[in-house]
Amino acid sequence: MARRKRSRGRKVRRTCGAMAHYMMMLERHPSFRASQARLERATSRRRDDKVDLKKAKLVSIKTVVNVVYKTAAQNVSDAQIRTQIKAMNKDFRATNPDRNQTPAPWLGLVTDSRIQFKLVKVRRRKTTRGGFSFDDGMKKASTGGIAPFSPKTHLNVWVCALTGGLLGYAQFPGGPAATDGVVINYQAFGT
Repeated sequence: MARRKRSRGRKVRRTCGAMAHYMMMLERHPSFRASQARLERATSRRRDDKVDLKKAKLVSIKTVVNVVYKTAAQNVSDAQIRTQIKAMNKDFRATNPDRNQTPAPWLGLVTDSRIQFKLVKVRRRKTTRGGFSFDDGMKKASTGGIAPFSPKTHLNVWVCALTGGLLGYAQFPGGPAATDGVVINYQAFGT
């Protein structure tokens, strides 16, 4: 899913930072490794359970969007935020119009996950930083970002300028609540 873009005469590879962030979490938080092992065991057990998703209750995830910006272009609009929430809801409910373009190896995985996202709050902070990496700087006020809002009950999404071709990343379950959430480059956010 990487895309090439010219920047000052050189090619920049657009990337997802989830695995780099995952490896950093394993190094910085010893309890994270044990948490991952427990989660994998629980996931394996749940895979064996027969679940009829059509009978499953629809789960609504309270979502907070944290916009960290230096320039006006990085300060994404409320309308742009709404388009991202709408796109996520279509994708997770399998009502997106392009689902018929799913590559053959993944066709059997397309389903209504019975998850919807509900935008409950938008928070904004102007920063002096030109961009962030996968080191979670956008998630801390002390490094120019915004601390998460109620991470035990809300999904936090950070939208900001990311460096090095990074499109975004998400923290794997089981990490510290203070950094839990999803980070998306402002240029890849919304429709």
